[in-house]
Amino acid sequence: MQASNEVVQTNFGQRPFLYDIQKDFEKVRAFTRKSFNSIRLPPEKALWMNEAVAHWLSHLGYSDTMGAFQKITNIDFVYNHDSLKRRRKVMDIIKDGKISENLEYIGQEYDFVLNTNKHLHLLLKVQAFIEDILLVAKVNLFFTF
Repeated sequence: MQASNEVVQTNFGQRPFLYDIQKDFEKVRAFTRKSFNSIRLPPEKALWMNEAVAHWLSHLGYSDTMGAFQKITNIDFVYNHDSLKRRRKVMDIIKDGKISENLEYIGQEYDFVLNTNKHLHLLLKVQAFIEDILLVAKVNLFFTF
């Protein structure tokens, strides 16, 4: 503050804000959408881009999105719908931290991976052990209160 008798007024959400930032967000979104839609790629680059996206969707196991993407782009990318769903399930198991519950499923579906990559198999077993220890710690913490 530079001069005497100056007052600073704050608003930490007690009253409605005078400035509507949502309008700015919408303007930026519209500008970005318009800019993005105005980009035209040469056919060979568009094909390369579509194939890259298809491989990415396949790698992550997004089978439903992959099917819709193929219909829109008319690309011929062969994939196994069931295999992608199984891959997605395994990825979700790992992300959710439920390896110990589903290590047998992973072994059934991808035994060739676990048999050829012993290091990965060990890491999954170690992760399952850590999850079990964490679960026991949570249960003990619950019963101490």
